Amino acid sequence: MELSLGKRDYARYPFLKEAGELVRLLDLSLYDVTKFLKILDRAKERILQAFKRGKIEQELEDSEDELLSFSLALFLVKAINNEFAIKRYSLAEALRVEAFLNEEFSNNNISIIIYLFKRLFKIEIREFHKDEEFFFEIPFKDYLIRATKFHDESWKLINRPLYHGYVRLKAKDLIRLIREEIALMIEERIKLLKLAKFPEKLKEIVNDLKQKAPHPTLWIGRGEVKDYPPCVKHALKELEEGRNLPHYGRFLLASYMLAIGKGVDEIVGLFSKAPDFKEKITRYQIEHIAGLKGGGTKYRVPSCKTLAEHNFCFKTEECNNIRNPFQFGRKNE
Repeated sequence: MELSLGKRDYARYPFLKEAGELVRLLDLSLYDVTKFLKILDRAKERILQAFKRGKIEQELEDSEDELLSFSLALFLVKAINNEFAIKRYSLAEALRVEAFLNEEFSNNNISIIIYLFKRLFKIEIREFHKDEEFFFEIPFKDYLIRATKFHDESWKLINRPLYHGYVRLKAKDLIRLIREEIALMIEERIKLLKLAKFPEKLKEIVNDLKQKAPHPTLWIGRGEVKDYPPCVKHALKELEEGRNLPHYGRFLLASYMLAIGKGVDEIVGLFSKAPDFKEKITRYQIEHIAGLKGGGTKYRVPSCKTLAEHNFCFKTEECNNIRNPFQFGRKNE
């Protein structure tokens, strides 16, 4: 039996094809939308929340306004013409969806989770009950395609229950599995938009958003990077391209940069390139690694063995069998 969705569902999951069809039925041009102050304000608000806090509020006052504000926000972000801003906004919308899906599970709306996985990602998932515990099961091929992007040990297939070709997952892990895909889906939709002539009212909003849009800090000359170990180069490249680093990638980069004498402000600036960047949290974490916060313990650069165990070793012949990234270049002199 096909699941019947309503406007509230489309407001929660506005990237669905059905949601787009509903927007088209309303037949509103960009000039029409400028007449609706609530939609304009909400579109701008969700973009600013993404830029400043990295997440967008879940409240839904009016489902139709919410849906239209999402469509308008995509055009506004496109018009900002800032690659980093597009990635940050897309991730914030994906985090919002992740929160909604976790809420669906808490409210026992299992059918909509199953529907979205099938509709968006062509993944057939099924329910599994054991004693009083609830799990989802997903084909191991679909799991592997996505889990390989995670560097944490817990995501390795060997650490997941596998039964007759299906991986068994708790709801939170299942939902986390597709966050990046949702972000990428929204990002691609923004990039494919064709911008028509903007009304003056929208131009004013775009100019204001441009002033408030996040920009990666240009932090270090490319000439220096060649002297970094491959793992650090990889971390820098990931940030340069606007991707989020896994936990050990962040810890490596912060501890390594501190070890070679870089300041906290410089390192915070480097991490500002991450789509989920939050300056206050990042600064605290770096100061904690530096021994300036918490118990005063200054953390060392993780060993090559530790990085390999966490899938963050990218050694080359230039590593020359070093045991710690901090030795790179020094041992070769």
